[in-house]
Amino acid sequence: GASKSTGDYLDETRLRRRGFTAKSFSSAHGYFNAIIQHVALSTGTDLIDLAKSDWTAEDLYDGLHFTDRGSERAARIIANTLAPRVRGRQAPDLNAR
Repeated sequence: GASKSTGDYLDETRLRRRGFTAKSFSSAHGYFNAIIQHVALSTGTDLIDLAKSDWTAEDLYDGLHFTDRGSERAARIIANTLAPRVRGRQAPDLNAR
């Protein structure tokens, strides 16, 4: 059967092979998130910033990628944020041409 990868992508050796250190990866990750926040703000786009949530080792299997539990928690955060915006909107008429 197929094996599930559970490697630590934040492992110092793996990061070094890709030209990062734990500190520079953290800085790059923060920089990337800042770009996303800036683009959302400057374009008036809503942003559900999952990076601002407190994640545990049970939510992230390698410090970066979601476990099943983390995926379910992220989905709840997204659904709870979008639900008030979606309620009250009329469904589009799929038969309209």
